[in-house]
Amino acid sequence: MVRTITLGIFLLAIIFFLLPWVSISCAGEELVQVSGLDMVTGSYDVPGNEDFAGASGETEPLAIWALGAAGAGLIFSLFTSNFSRVLRVLSGLAGIGLLVWLKIKIGNDVGADLFAEANGFVQVNYLYGYWLTIAAFAAAAIISAIKPKFGLKIVKVPEAPPPAEKPPST
Repeated sequence: MVRTITLGIFLLAIIFFLLPWVSISCAGEELVQVSGLDMVTGSYDVPGNEDFAGASGETEPLAIWALGAAGAGLIFSLFTSNFSRVLRVLSGLAGIGLLVWLKIKIGNDVGADLFAEANGFVQVNYLYGYWLTIAAFAAAAIISAIKPKFGLKIVKVPEAPPPAEKPPST
């Protein structure tokens, strides 16, 4: 049962890569909105200003590794051993760590490259897809860490023999 739940949660984490993750805006105008899949494939484009052209078409290794962690967790959910349970927990924790590292990296990249040039008007907003992906990784790790101690056991009770007939009294 736990395996089935974590399988579904890791599948949701992969689906959440399709949702919007990051929005970068300058002076209130949105420049780009990027999904997790866009970060993996490098298929996003920043319109307009030449100062922002360096951000177009770059794959993000941390997003690739996070997608790999979700895929690994999905595969580990197919197995029943305690070792695969530990690997599911590690996949969830790795996904969380990679996404937090990605957030720090994006903040540093945008801060270093654009913040000084744009006089502080550049904002990075993390959207619902990013947070749902982190929540899915956390849920998968927590559920995988719970070792089921109490399970329902079906015990077949032997049937009682039919009562013996009384001999007829005379």
